[in-house]
Amino acid sequence: MIHLSLRLALFLLVFADAAAAQAPPQQSQPDWPCRQVRVPELAVGGVWAGPPLDAAMKHWRDDAAIADLVTRLAQRRTQIDEAETLIAQFAKSAGD
Repeated sequence: MIHLSLRLALFLLVFADAAAAQAPPQQSQPDWPCRQVRVPELAVGGVWAGPPLDAAMKHWRDDAAIADLVTRLAQRRTQIDEAETLIAQFAKSAGD
């Protein structure tokens, strides 16, 4: 009888643990619409699979055309349609 009680208690303990593991996690941000956990900042390595960007991050200012474009795009007064035009012009002048 003790073995049966012990088996039943063990079964209930395992079942309760499995049910708790499958419960949906509590959302810390209720307005986040995705099932994935929200990550406020992404590392470059998580989205960039190309060559290292260290050199490019240091030397982009040396190219006058890029530095001018970045300066103009970063200004708050630059409208979206103007920014898109500037980017398209730069892409056309840069070639393929």
